[in-house]
Amino acid sequence: MKSVLFAAVSLSLAVAQSQQLTPTVTGAPYSADQVQERSVVENGQLVTNTAVIGHFYRDSQGRTRTESALKNTPAWRIEIQDPVAGLAYVLDEKTKMAYRTRISTTAPARNPRATVVNLGTQTIDGLVAEGILTTYPALSVETWDSVELKVTVLTKSSNGYSSRLVNLKREEPDVALFRPPAEYTIVDQ
Repeated sequence: MKSVLFAAVSLSLAVAQSQQLTPTVTGAPYSADQVQERSVVENGQLVTNTAVIGHFYRDSQGRTRTESALKNTPAWRIEIQDPVAGLAYVLDEKTKMAYRTRISTTAPARNPRATVVNLGTQTIDGLVAEGILTTYPALSVETWDSVELKVTVLTKSSNGYSSRLVNLKREEPDVALFRPPAEYTIVDQ
């Protein structure tokens, strides 16, 4: 069970890192939900479980908001990246606190034990996407990134997990999504 949970967390982190480490994208606003599927064989039958695990927003100025479901809880992790102000926030809904930090532009080094293979391009839900297969010693992850929107639209892993963006809207999200709510206390870190 621990290895399955670790692989699921690893997949989630891979998706999150691929979105956070890209340069600021301006002029391409969008919002979308992220759906995760896990396929397993139970009693000789293929069973697929589906759940919404994320909500993503980006405005024309490149500000982003990521809402990620936390495993085994009804809580969500909410992160706001504001490259215009040079700030990032992590919101704690329970305590009504917003933890503020300066945005770092340093990307972590790639895992030297991973190999990366270019998979070419394909159209996914009307978007041209470029694919990359990253293979680690115990897991391989296939990611497809929209050329135009510069976001990951589809991820598949060798452990039966996959995720994709759905309900994609290519319009300006509400500006209030990119700042902490007024009732939150801001804590600098």
